[in-house]
Amino acid sequence: MSSFLNNFLKLDENIRKSSDIALIWEGNYWDDQNVHDCCDIDWKTLNFMIEKVAIVFKNYFLEEKQNIEENQERKILIYLPKIIQLPICILAAIRVGITPVILDPLSSNQNVLQKFPLIVTCDYVWQAQKLIEIKKKVEDFGQILVIRHVAPNYGIPAPRKQIIAKRPTYFLTCENPGNPEKIRIKFDLRNGKDDKWSKKMEEVSDSEVETGLKLSGNFSNSEKNTAILISDGEILEKIEISELLALLEKKKEEIMNSVENIFVLDFPKNLDSFANFLLPWYIGKTMTLFEGCVNYPDSSRISQIIQKHSVNCIISTQELQILHPNYLKFFDFSNLKQLIGDNEILKDAYKL
Repeated sequence: MSSFLNNFLKLDENIRKSSDIALIWEGNYWDDQNVHDCCDIDWKTLNFMIEKVAIVFKNYFLEEKQNIEENQERKILIYLPKIIQLPICILAAIRVGITPVILDPLSSNQNVLQKFPLIVTCDYVWQAQKLIEIKKKVEDFGQILVIRHVAPNYGIPAPRKQIIAKRPTYFLTCENPGNPEKIRIKFDLRNGKDDKWSKKMEEVSDSEVETGLKLSGNFSNSEKNTAILISDGEILEKIEISELLALLEKKKEEIMNSVENIFVLDFPKNLDSFANFLLPWYIGKTMTLFEGCVNYPDSSRISQIIQKHSVNCIISTQELQILHPNYLKFFDFSNLKQLIGDNEILKDAYKL
């Protein structure tokens, strides 16, 4: 394990065990019948996934068939919303000395985009009841490794009733006056230009991953020259590994000792929010991510996640438009002990 990743993934049995939960992900959809998207990953699985993704990334820069020229800078555009693969891809790129370029597909200006040897993205994402096409935005900027996030698997028949904003999505109904139109949602791959995420993961054997995990420090030299490029939507900011670690060291002192699960509401858009994003793993705590909108179906969704996953701390430094803040009190949030950030609405609602 490289020295940088040791800060995040080296297991100290006095602090956490391999079976403890490292990542909790909540999707956009939830209703009052408690139907929702949800996933959790333990530390052992997280280590395994990061190593597997790192091998896939490394192979892109080794295989001639990917048409990546030798003189091209080793950069990967990570163009993902807050889905499971976002933090995994960031650490996997650094693992093999590749610069991750992190852009929020929901807010970044298209002018920030440029040609990349490899782009990691997903097909679509739901935000409240709006379906947003993600891959189409970057099809002109390089080879794409695409995650099936919303589109259904081939050959699986659609349900009799499709629920809006729920994955997988088979059809989208466009309400044209007097002529409603059903548009089929497909997982389209362009020949030679798009690769399927799941297929690339299958190509890496478990034994290859286990071997990589045993090679202590194998990529530490390349990692030292790795930086992170990140955008607030308008310009790219370069972040050095050393300054990121220095800020994480400072921020870890802010977290109460009793905190075990940290709900990160921010998307990484600058050095400060990037450090906030990685802080849970840096101090060996559970990271909770939410893909959707804080006001869907209403703002009580935040408190529902807090109650369901026993969240102890929220990090929210970016401005959030929280509608009807009194709804935040609809669920039990007694486990919540700390709020990092200046969100006065959350502070007032949770009395923190």
